[in-house]
Amino acid sequence: MTWVGARVFSLYASVMSDEWRVSLALGERTGVPKKTIEDLRVRLGDDVAVSGDKGHIFLYTGTEKGAGEAEQVARDVLTMEGRVAAASLLERWDPEG
Repeated sequence: MTWVGARVFSLYASVMSDEWRVSLALGERTGVPKKTIEDLRVRLGDDVAVSGDKGHIFLYTGTEKGAGEAEQVARDVLTMEGRVAAASLLERWDPEG
């Protein structure tokens, strides 16, 4: 399953009030495999929301430290799959803004 726009907003707006988001750009537009998203959800647990679109993986956490840790897990999963994140961005996520 791939999450897009309004679904991401409506789901994550209700999960946490003070969030951080990590965006991992995969440098490809073919989509993030469902298995990758599911693997990340299992490895990261309930404290991290995971979504993806054509060329990105998004990780949402309640703390900046948690975001950094989630990014490292995601990079490890991608490495095991033979993939690499071309770039990443850590930002304060305001689901209302």
